[in-house]
Amino acid sequence: MKYLITRKEHFKNERLSKNLKTTTIGTYDKLLGINTLNEILDSNLKTDYNIETDNEISFYTNSGKKYRLDIIPKSEHGQIINHISFSEYDVKLENYDKLTGNDEMIELLNRIKYIINDLVQTNKIENRFCIGGTELESKNKIYEYSLYILLGKNGYEKKDTIFYDVGWGLYFTI
Repeated sequence: MKYLITRKEHFKNERLSKNLKTTTIGTYDKLLGINTLNEILDSNLKTDYNIETDNEISFYTNSGKKYRLDIIPKSEHGQIINHISFSEYDVKLENYDKLTGNDEMIELLNRIKYIINDLVQTNKIENRFCIGGTELESKNKIYEYSLYILLGKNGYEKKDTIFYDVGWGLYFTI
Protein backbone atom coordinates (compact mmCIF):
# COMPACT_ATOMS: atom_id res chain seq x y z
CA MET A 1 0.00 0.00 0.00
CA LYS A 2 1.25 3.49 -0.88
CA TYR A 3 0.23 6.45 1.26
CA LEU A 4 -0.22 10.10 0.39
CA ILE A 5 0.02 12.33 3.41
CA THR A 6 -2.53 15.11 3.77
CA ARG A 7 -3.50 17.65 6.38
CA LYS A 8 -7.08 17.69 5.16
CA GLU A 9 -9.10 15.78 7.73
CA HIS A 10 -11.97 15.48 5.23
CA PHE A 11 -9.94 12.91 3.32
CA LYS A 12 -8.19 11.20 6.22
CA ASN A 13 -7.73 7.49 5.53
CA GLU A 14 -9.48 7.78 2.15
CA ARG A 15 -8.70 4.97 -0.28
CA LEU A 16 -8.05 6.64 -3.64
CA SER A 17 -7.33 3.40 -5.47
CA LYS A 18 -6.51 -0.24 -4.81
CA ASN A 19 -2.94 0.53 -3.78
CA LEU A 20 -3.20 4.20 -2.79
CA LYS A 21 -4.57 5.64 0.43
CA THR A 22 -4.38 9.02 2.17
CA THR A 23 -3.29 9.43 5.75
CA THR A 24 -2.49 12.21 8.18
CA ILE A 25 0.39 12.32 10.62
CA GLY A 26 -0.52 15.52 12.41
CA THR A 27 1.95 18.35 12.83
CA TYR A 28 5.00 16.08 12.71
CA ASP A 29 5.28 16.15 8.92
CA LYS A 30 7.32 19.40 9.01
CA LEU A 31 9.70 17.94 11.60
CA LEU A 32 10.14 14.78 9.56
CA GLY A 33 10.55 16.67 6.27
CA ILE A 34 7.55 15.01 4.63
CA ASN A 35 5.59 16.92 1.99
CA THR A 36 1.86 16.78 2.34
CA LEU A 37 -0.20 16.09 -0.76
CA ASN A 38 -1.87 19.48 -0.67
CA GLU A 39 1.57 21.13 -0.89
CA ILE A 40 2.61 18.86 -3.74
CA LEU A 41 -0.56 19.56 -5.73
CA ASP A 42 -0.14 23.27 -5.14
CA SER A 43 3.15 23.40 -7.05
CA ASN A 44 3.47 25.16 -10.40
CA LEU A 45 4.91 22.54 -12.76
CA LYS A 46 5.74 24.36 -15.99
CA THR A 47 4.65 22.15 -18.86
CA ASP A 48 5.36 22.34 -22.56
CA TYR A 49 2.27 21.26 -24.46
CA ASN A 50 1.11 21.01 -28.02
CA ILE A 51 -2.39 21.85 -29.21
CA GLU A 52 -3.05 18.93 -31.58
CA THR A 53 -6.64 19.85 -32.55
CA ASP A 54 -9.27 22.26 -31.23
CA ASN A 55 -10.12 19.79 -28.46
CA GLU A 56 -6.90 17.81 -27.97
CA ILE A 57 -3.66 18.76 -26.24
CA SER A 58 -0.60 16.56 -25.85
CA PHE A 59 2.19 16.75 -23.28
CA TYR A 60 4.91 14.57 -21.78
CA THR A 61 5.68 13.58 -18.20
CA ASN A 62 9.15 13.30 -16.69
CA SER A 63 9.17 9.58 -17.54
CA GLY A 64 8.76 10.41 -21.24
CA LYS A 65 5.20 9.10 -21.47
CA LYS A 66 2.92 11.07 -23.77
CA TYR A 67 -0.51 12.05 -22.48
CA ARG A 68 -3.60 13.60 -24.00
CA LEU A 69 -5.77 16.26 -22.40
CA ASP A 70 -9.16 16.59 -24.06
CA ILE A 71 -11.04 19.87 -23.54
CA ILE A 72 -14.48 19.74 -25.11
CA PRO A 73 -16.65 22.87 -24.86
CA LYS A 74 -20.37 22.18 -24.38
CA SER A 75 -23.23 24.61 -24.03
CA GLU A 76 -25.02 24.17 -20.72
CA HIS A 77 -27.57 26.57 -19.24
CA GLY A 78 -26.61 29.35 -21.64
CA GLN A 79 -22.86 29.22 -21.06
CA ILE A 80 -19.86 27.30 -22.34
CA ILE A 81 -18.48 24.65 -19.99
CA ASN A 82 -15.14 23.01 -20.86
CA HIS A 83 -15.40 19.31 -20.16
CA ILE A 84 -11.96 17.84 -19.50
CA SER A 85 -10.58 14.34 -19.56
CA PHE A 86 -7.11 12.88 -19.87
CA SER A 87 -5.28 9.62 -20.48
CA GLU A 88 -2.22 8.21 -22.17
CA TYR A 89 -2.03 9.61 -25.68
CA ASP A 90 -2.79 6.46 -27.68
CA VAL A 91 -5.58 5.08 -25.48
CA LYS A 92 -8.73 4.27 -27.41
CA LEU A 93 -12.15 5.51 -26.31
CA GLU A 94 -13.31 2.10 -25.06
CA ASN A 95 -10.32 1.95 -22.63
CA TYR A 96 -10.38 5.60 -21.60
CA ASP A 97 -11.66 5.01 -18.06
CA LYS A 98 -8.95 2.50 -17.10
CA LEU A 99 -6.25 3.64 -14.69
CA THR A 100 -2.81 3.91 -16.31
CA GLY A 101 -0.91 2.41 -13.37
CA ASN A 102 2.08 4.63 -14.19
CA ASP A 103 2.34 6.17 -10.69
CA GLU A 104 2.29 9.68 -12.18
CA MET A 105 -0.96 10.97 -10.68
CA ILE A 106 0.51 13.96 -8.84
CA GLU A 107 2.69 14.98 -11.77
CA LEU A 108 -0.21 14.60 -14.23
CA LEU A 109 -2.57 16.70 -12.14
CA ASN A 110 0.05 19.43 -11.74
CA ARG A 111 0.72 19.47 -15.48
CA ILE A 112 -3.00 19.63 -16.30
CA LYS A 113 -3.42 22.43 -13.77
CA TYR A 114 -0.60 24.37 -15.47
CA ILE A 115 -2.04 23.83 -18.97
CA ILE A 116 -5.56 24.85 -17.98
CA ASN A 117 -4.29 27.94 -16.15
CA ASP A 118 -2.19 28.90 -19.18
CA LEU A 119 -5.12 28.46 -21.59
CA VAL A 120 -7.39 30.58 -19.38
CA GLN A 121 -4.78 33.31 -18.86
CA THR A 122 -4.14 33.57 -22.61
CA ASN A 123 -7.91 33.74 -23.23
CA LYS A 124 -7.97 30.59 -25.37
CA ILE A 125 -10.75 29.00 -23.32
CA GLU A 126 -13.49 30.05 -20.89
CA ASN A 127 -12.82 29.66 -17.17
CA ARG A 128 -15.61 27.13 -16.56
CA PHE A 129 -14.83 23.43 -16.33
CA CYS A 130 -16.28 20.03 -15.61
CA ILE A 131 -14.55 16.73 -15.06
CA GLY A 132 -17.06 13.94 -15.37
CA GLY A 133 -17.73 11.07 -13.09
CA THR A 134 -16.66 7.62 -14.22
CA GLU A 135 -17.59 4.04 -13.45
CA LEU A 136 -14.29 3.71 -11.54
CA GLU A 137 -14.83 4.90 -7.99
CA SER A 138 -11.06 5.28 -7.47
CA LYS A 139 -10.86 7.81 -10.33
CA ASN A 140 -13.83 9.72 -8.94
CA LYS A 141 -12.15 9.93 -5.53
CA ILE A 142 -8.86 11.10 -7.07
CA TYR A 143 -10.67 13.82 -9.05
CA GLU A 144 -12.66 15.00 -6.04
CA TYR A 145 -9.66 14.91 -3.73
CA SER A 146 -7.49 16.86 -6.19
CA LEU A 147 -10.13 19.54 -6.71
CA TYR A 148 -10.61 19.78 -2.95
CA ILE A 149 -6.88 20.39 -2.46
CA LEU A 150 -6.45 22.70 -5.46
CA LEU A 151 -9.63 24.77 -5.03
CA GLY A 152 -10.81 24.29 -1.45
CA LYS A 153 -13.96 22.64 -0.17
CA ASN A 154 -16.20 25.21 -1.86
CA GLY A 155 -14.14 25.38 -5.06
CA TYR A 156 -16.16 22.82 -7.00
CA GLU A 157 -19.69 21.53 -7.17
CA LYS A 158 -20.96 18.05 -7.94
CA LYS A 159 -23.89 18.44 -10.35
CA ASP A 160 -26.13 16.24 -12.45
CA THR A 161 -25.37 16.30 -16.17
CA ILE A 162 -26.41 14.45 -19.30
CA PHE A 163 -22.86 14.35 -20.68
CA TYR A 164 -21.58 11.36 -18.65
CA ASP A 165 -22.93 7.84 -18.29
CA VAL A 166 -22.91 8.08 -14.49
CA GLY A 167 -25.04 11.25 -14.71
CA TRP A 168 -22.84 13.71 -12.81
CA GLY A 169 -19.68 15.80 -13.02
CA LEU A 170 -17.52 18.07 -10.88
CA TYR A 171 -17.90 21.70 -12.00
CA PHE A 172 -15.30 24.34 -11.15
CA THR A 173 -13.45 27.50 -12.12
CA ILE A 174 -9.80 28.20 -11.46
